[in-house]
Amino acid sequence: MHDFQYCLWYVPEKTHEWHKQTNNFCPHISIRTNMSLTEATNLYNSILNTTTMNEKTNEKTNNMHLHHPKTLVELDTSILVESEYNGFYAAYYNVNDQSTTVPWWWWWWPDDAHISFVYQYDTHFMKNQLDDIVESVVVKEAVFDRLQIVECCGHYETWKECHNMNIQPDIKKFNIGVT
Repeated sequence: MHDFQYCLWYVPEKTHEWHKQTNNFCPHISIRTNMSLTEATNLYNSILNTTTMNEKTNEKTNNMHLHHPKTLVELDTSILVESEYNGFYAAYYNVNDQSTTVPWWWWWWPDDAHISFVYQYDTHFMKNQLDDIVESVVVKEAVFDRLQIVECCGHYETWKECHNMNIQPDIKKFNIGVT
């Protein structure tokens, strides 16, 4: 069983139906995998700081609030892809090209953005499993609105989000005043 260590995920709104269509994991786009907790926390902070700084600049306000990036993500459902890595199998849809919808400062957006709907170990998916995904994924888009750091060690059903992190915007880095 492969451990992906700490991963940074970008996830859809908590009420979106994709949360009910995965087999016991949160639907997500992996921003980066196989990191230490420090690396994942630094990347999380960096994305929030960049988003906060750019949204503050665009809003022309002096209020500093941590902003999670938010965008509409659309699936390319023309092909359901099955992948395998060290006995870890995933079935997923790629995300449609986001180059016109994500802001220019989203340096962190992955080139291979996709959303998995089922995982399993040590065996290919059966045709009926893949057919079930094709039939059940009716909604093709979702608003993604939150980043989360996840400890992805052991079986995927035991992966857990890291909570209670002391995340603060790096105001001095951007020379921004707070009111």
